[in-house]
Amino acid sequence: MSSLYKNNNTYYLSVQLDKKRVTRSIHTDDYKVDRALKPEFEKKFLLELINGDKPKETPLKELIELYLNADHNWRPNTLILNNLLTGLFYL
Repeated sequence: MSSLYKNNNTYYLSVQLDKKRVTRSIHTDDYKVDRALKPEFEKKFLLELINGDKPKETPLKELIELYLNADHNWRPNTLILNNLLTGLFYL
């Protein structure tokens, strides 16, 4: 169950699951915008409650390595090109 409320001109979304509650600011002061953003934030907060913590922040370098090492069925030249392009991030 979730609720949307206003405190000091800022809207907050509160989500509860199995007697655990997460309350976060949506960082807006417009009710129509908040109603539109509510489903997206609600999913995010429910995942936080289910997983027990916030999503892991993986460094960009590690994400690039995971992406390049995955099996994409690329041609050899495509793999070389992608390695060169991602190497530009670390110059």
